Amino acid sequence: MVCAESLGWNIRPFWVRRQKPDVARLIKDLRKFGPDWIYFLGGDHHLFPLHEHPGDRERWQDLPIPKICNCDERILGSPYADSLLKTASALSTFDAFTYSDEGSATLFEAQSKPHLWWSQYVDPFTFRGKLPFAKKEPQVYFRGQLDPAGQREVYRERFRVIDAVRGKPGFFLEEAYKPLLPIHEAVSRKDRYAVCLHAPSNCPGMVSSFYEGAALGCLVLQYRLPDSLPKSRALFQAGKHFVEYDAAQPELLPKKVQEILSHLGDYAQIARQGQEETLSKHTIPHRLQELERFVNTHWDQLKKN
Repeated sequence: MVCAESLGWNIRPFWVRRQKPDVARLIKDLRKFGPDWIYFLGGDHHLFPLHEHPGDRERWQDLPIPKICNCDERILGSPYADSLLKTASALSTFDAFTYSDEGSATLFEAQSKPHLWWSQYVDPFTFRGKLPFAKKEPQVYFRGQLDPAGQREVYRERFRVIDAVRGKPGFFLEEAYKPLLPIHEAVSRKDRYAVCLHAPSNCPGMVSSFYEGAALGCLVLQYRLPDSLPKSRALFQAGKHFVEYDAAQPELLPKKVQEILSHLGDYAQIARQGQEETLSKHTIPHRLQELERFVNTHWDQLKKN
């Protein structure tokens, strides 16, 4: 909110229930507010509950206000069977898209939809490190989904990494949702450790867990991104901003970590450079500036739609 207002935007957030949202009521409220454009931001794939039903899609189509939707998850090649259905519904609902899966640009191009690829980001006001690198605990920290909960095949790469390091010396793993922590406590816990592990997920490229660890001044262990993600690979340099490992050979990671922890002071510069690069280019204010340029560039087409 504060970041957006600093750009001169008059912002009003509309919070929506994830399950069974009242779309008709939401659209009525939006019409009353009369925004210049609407940005849909949430964790679910293309916010499918908002346009799951044909009647709701028609309501959005009848709303004469540019609608831009964000998607942070993998789009093409998603392991979820219903991903293409959700994407097709979103393409008929929204006028433009921001997205993090750079391999899916052709999907938006084929539909002549304005689209902005960007990497994920960090909130620099929340993720402020209090402990200097030398004062952090010499361990590798990971907080995320440890229980497959029937999704082992969906997150196959992740659980291969988790299984390889679970119970190994130097690693401290926590289940993300048991319990669900207040944000300030989650930040404090991550800030406590010198090294943060970023494991593969359904969000391609550099994602929020990478940026959060880097912003706190931790040394980030980032798996090697595939060559099919050249934009993401170009954002940071392995050995300069983070330490790279091979998720295809997770059995090598425990030994690599022991070598790092044995000479942790040698990695302080990498942690500092990763922090500087993140805070100078990959925060919410930076992404809002990109969004503003995107809207201005495509404004005529958005208004026409």
